Amino acid sequence: MDIDASALPATLASLDLLARLRIRGGRFRGVSPELRDLARFCGLARALGLEVERQSEEREEACGVEEEGHIDDATVP
Repeated sequence: MDIDASALPATLASLDLLARLRIRGGRFRGVSPELRDLARFCGLARALGLEVERQSEEREEACGVEEEGHIDDATVP
């Protein structure tokens, strides 16, 4: 069942509603970026079908992880 979620505000109540509908087989379209971000922040985006799993390399770049230097390079006074 496809559900138009474009009118839902970015609130925890909306996430609760989406979760209940998802359990019943709901798929969502029109989810606002703010609600998608809230779901991501709460760790629910994948469970709600709002985000596909990204490659680990993409996650590292998004977080700004860089592989420079070594822990042994640090000087200890």
